[in-house]
Amino acid sequence: MTLDHYAPCPCGSGKKLKFCKCIDQPQEYEKLLKLIEGEQNLAAVDRINQLLAKTPNAAWLLALKGQLTLAMGEIESFAETANRFLKLKPDNPLALVMKSIATALNDEPVENTAHYLLSGMSESRDSLPALTDTAIRVLMQSMAANGNFSLVGYWAEIYGALSQQGPQDDSPLADPQINLLAKVTPKVIREGKDASYKERIAEVNSLIGAFRFAQAETKLRAILRDFPEQPGPLSQLLLTQCVQLQQQAAHDTAMKLADHLDVDPGDRVYYRALAYELQPRRKLLDCDLLIKYCELESESSLEEALSKLDFVESPEGEGIEQVRVYYANVVGDEVPAKRIFSIFDRPIGKSDSAEGERQIASSLGTVITYGKQTDKPARALLLANRLPAYQPKIDQVLEVIHSVNDLNTDNLPIENVYTEFLRRPHVIVGQPDQRLSLEEQGQQLVEDFLHMRVAALEYQSPLEVAEDERKRGQLLGLLAHLEGEQALVVTSATLESLFQRLGLERPKTAVPASGEALQLQTVLDMDRIPPAELDDNQLKSLTARAMQLGARRVLYACCLEVRQRESLADDAAMQNAALSGLLMIEPDVEKRIAICDELIRVLEKAKAPIGRIVIQKMTLLQATGQTEAARQTIEQAVRKHPEDPYLMSFLQYVMSQSAGPATAGEGLGMRSASTDSKSGLVLPGQEGGTSEGSGKLWLPGS
Repeated sequence: MTLDHYAPCPCGSGKKLKFCKCIDQPQEYEKLLKLIEGEQNLAAVDRINQLLAKTPNAAWLLALKGQLTLAMGEIESFAETANRFLKLKPDNPLALVMKSIATALNDEPVENTAHYLLSGMSESRDSLPALTDTAIRVLMQSMAANGNFSLVGYWAEIYGALSQQGPQDDSPLADPQINLLAKVTPKVIREGKDASYKERIAEVNSLIGAFRFAQAETKLRAILRDFPEQPGPLSQLLLTQCVQLQQQAAHDTAMKLADHLDVDPGDRVYYRALAYELQPRRKLLDCDLLIKYCELESESSLEEALSKLDFVESPEGEGIEQVRVYYANVVGDEVPAKRIFSIFDRPIGKSDSAEGERQIASSLGTVITYGKQTDKPARALLLANRLPAYQPKIDQVLEVIHSVNDLNTDNLPIENVYTEFLRRPHVIVGQPDQRLSLEEQGQQLVEDFLHMRVAALEYQSPLEVAEDERKRGQLLGLLAHLEGEQALVVTSATLESLFQRLGLERPKTAVPASGEALQLQTVLDMDRIPPAELDDNQLKSLTARAMQLGARRVLYACCLEVRQRESLADDAAMQNAALSGLLMIEPDVEKRIAICDELIRVLEKAKAPIGRIVIQKMTLLQATGQTEAARQTIEQAVRKHPEDPYLMSFLQYVMSQSAGPATAGEGLGMRSASTDSKSGLVLPGQEGGTSEGSGKLWLPGS
């Protein structure tokens, strides 16, 4: 092949080959390109090593070797190459980006990773260096592992712009478990035209545009020395701290803005909610949790006593071993916990209400028992929320725990952020395998939120402080944070009801005039704007943004509105999006089956593949025991759409897994992602049972 001398030089300098001139052996570069294009990476690395033995300071060879070893998963070789490359070319953009990846893979502090990555981006010329999207993905993975994912917003937005896969794939933007406040860069307060330091702010903006956040921070601190506590520079400082992953500093700055009387009241609420989210370990969002860890004479005696309490359940079956290992890690054991018990506020086996009336039982806490080991006695761990209404049941549990010696709990890695409390299981009495409706989930959320005791309110409940003006800011900040918790899907009336019960008015968002673009002041406005008041294009814009940011509650409201509009009835793309969103969110299995039927009709009309939805419907039917209907569904779909790629792939897989004739899907042992596990467990990190009230085992601090 002929080299393109106007292509970027592989050394990562940003110059064209013609002008960089660092490759003194172009014929060798051509050979290496042929090997790489032929996916002969190992042979290419061997040849690079031979060339480096002769010319050890060839930057282009080190750059190619680094990219190849990373692609091959040779982490040690990649890290050695990255260090060697950066030492040779300390200002090379690609060398800095490679070093950022190496620091992340070496489990160094995430601030170091961000520093090298920003340095590489700032040193780039016309375009960002190769591997930048990979470096950002690795950085975000490190942030998730280190518990500071609340700072991900800026990096997730950059990744979404760079990655060809887009934010719907592996970007955290689409994860509904992450608060909306964390998914975007912090709001910046713009300066007035008459600000005496506006030229200096312009320099700051120029530095930020060039990814030079450290220099921008230095200049902002100089401005704040001359003009103390000005909201505009403070908000810019918050941005630089978030991008550089300075979590404690970002929390402190957000709190300054939340308490600043010159900041708009609505913005003060926004910054307080953001400060709660940014705080390391989110301590101000902790609910009051009772933790008792003690030695026992015999764990079997306690297990027998707990089994006699009709409001205590001990789930078994699929997944329980995972939970036992999880709780072993909590107390530093290598041997899995022995048994786990979930405490409810009432017996869940049989309802004593009138026929047709549904009673709901709520999880209060968990008891874990640990068997005697060679170097450790038998032990028990109790985790329960401190609420007056729950205390009688908790006291009954405490009475049967005959402690020999109480153990220190200070170092146990247990957190209880209020969102975990709101997601704890709620079970239909007498029908524990049924899910709560969205209306029932909303009613439970309102009651739970009103009575929970949170650190931000000095461990008082929202209902207790509703009339206390001194804590009004903290309460409004907590409510704003709840608006950003989009994994808690409830109807649009739920939050309005919550504000009313507290004697507060929920913030309103100005609805743009018909034909105007939809513009939101903060990301929380997504949850406040009524979809019914938007025109079709504005509704489409809000729906797309909700899908991009994983804003499930907003998406649910938008999907309902799309389905009701006659003007969008023939818009196949919007109907597809709306039905897909409802299918993802709706907890009732029978309603989901009906949504599948409607979605299949929409896809058939649009001449689009229906296989995925058919398979999902079949799985839902199997989960409800409708085996024959599931078989007919797949058979009819195959006869009607024999060329559908998803159906063909599914059937081929079933045939490869089955030794003989079998009902389609049975060979896979498939279960619906939305149906309850027979164990009723809510595992750490799971979305399903906890958020929708279907599980029976609550894991505080998971």
